[in-house]
Amino acid sequence: MLDHLTLRTRLLDHIRFSKRIDMIIDWAWNPEVIYTETPHPNLHFPGLALRNICVFNGLPLFSSGGRQWIKAQTGEDVDLNQYQPSRRISSIRSTTTRTIHLPSESLLLERFEEYKSSVFSQIFPFINPLFFEDTVRAAYREQSPLSYSNDSAKACIFAFMAVTAMFFNSTEDDETDHSDHYAYAAYDLIPVFFRDSITIEGLQALLMLCLYSQSVLGDQLGVELLFATATRFVFHLGGHIFPKTVHVDEVGRRSLALRLHIRNLFWLCYIFNQEYSLRTGLPPSLDDAHCDLTLYETTTTNAQNIGLLGCSPLFIPFARMATIQSRIYRRLYSVVARNKTDAELLSTIRDLDQLLEDWKLSIPMNVRPSLTHRPTGGEDIPSSIFQLQYHYCMATIHQISGRCILWTQDTRGLSSSLALSVEASRSLLKIVSHSELPIHRYNLLFCLPYVTAAMIHLFCDILLHPHDKACHASLELMDMARDRMLAQLWSQANSSVKMQVQFVKGLSIELQRLAQSAMRKATV
Repeated sequence: MLDHLTLRTRLLDHIRFSKRIDMIIDWAWNPEVIYTETPHPNLHFPGLALRNICVFNGLPLFSSGGRQWIKAQTGEDVDLNQYQPSRRISSIRSTTTRTIHLPSESLLLERFEEYKSSVFSQIFPFINPLFFEDTVRAAYREQSPLSYSNDSAKACIFAFMAVTAMFFNSTEDDETDHSDHYAYAAYDLIPVFFRDSITIEGLQALLMLCLYSQSVLGDQLGVELLFATATRFVFHLGGHIFPKTVHVDEVGRRSLALRLHIRNLFWLCYIFNQEYSLRTGLPPSLDDAHCDLTLYETTTTNAQNIGLLGCSPLFIPFARMATIQSRIYRRLYSVVARNKTDAELLSTIRDLDQLLEDWKLSIPMNVRPSLTHRPTGGEDIPSSIFQLQYHYCMATIHQISGRCILWTQDTRGLSSSLALSVEASRSLLKIVSHSELPIHRYNLLFCLPYVTAAMIHLFCDILLHPHDKACHASLELMDMARDRMLAQLWSQANSSVKMQVQFVKGLSIELQRLAQSAMRKATV
């Protein structure tokens, strides 16, 4: 078997041209959106561009031209809108007025200790233990030297209780229900603390609500508004500028820790922004031109002398991946990138592939992702996330080669960039399907967009090559991935989570049915 480096080298050095591939997927959150018919759709029926395989609001919608292309390949009319809810998922919120009180301090501190000792605090450093006591004091006793807004402190507590319910098994039977109410209580406080000074607690609340709204509520429009607000908070607090000169004797340990924590919050905002942008095809709220993207040196002498690190070493690969995602969007999917020539596009693909390869090589060997085999330590949470992100970005980079308008040869074989993007999607589904990924509450929600994108990618590949022997294996992978997702849906999951999982189930079943129709039609 060829090793991954050899496979990449051949794919990048001998990219051949294939048939014109045109974009068929549109994304919208409004079920009443009216699509304009694609002019001369028959001109582009030989293929499709897998350009923005992403999920906006969890609801991929096929354009009118795309539906015509699918009908030409399958012989069937397509109505994938049947899987779209008639309203935004976030509107499921009960209209019944309910007063939500802050959790008891004992429950809050118990949850905080659980969070602090877990890997999630390293991946999502929303809260710094040095300042949490100030937040609690401001929220419960309305006094704090760190903050001027008690409302932002309360919103931070509510958001923390909501988002940590994703990570940890609750001892309360109705904790899932409580988590939604905590999130809504935090939402309700946002307009209130907008009237006060910009605070760190406010930024923490906004970022935690971003994660909760995207993962649990599926409220992507709300996520965009939260992103936009969090971005302005980051700028006002100076988080977009790296604190290059730190003299411990002058600023003191607490002041240094505060500056580094604000920097962590910037990186969380940046990571969320780039991930969301790549999934949706929408421009990010944070522009690289306005950000200092210097990363921490975790061996900084000053940090060690005072027992501090800018962030966990585990956090660095996620930040680096976000910078790559930013380049992928800007250089391949932005408005400016649409005007690139074939030569420029293929050169960009090579550059970005090398960046992704460099990132992969920076990961320790035991958890390093690979296209052809699983790492030995692949069952821990960080490793599983690295693998999903690596394969997703690999597919996202190479699928853009379908945009080249001069391709005249078949896209199969080692010399095809598109073939590599399809193989990356297969590998992603294998990771999910073969129990190599430890799936619990958070990972299930984290996986759904990746799984959906990979399924759509394989579906499009089957329609392009219905005679290929790999079609049956692709359908089987879709089956296995769907079954794994359903098996991990916990009984007490709230209605918005269940709706997202059921959507993926319904969409995958329909994609498989249409793919099988295309395979049958191709044999006639």
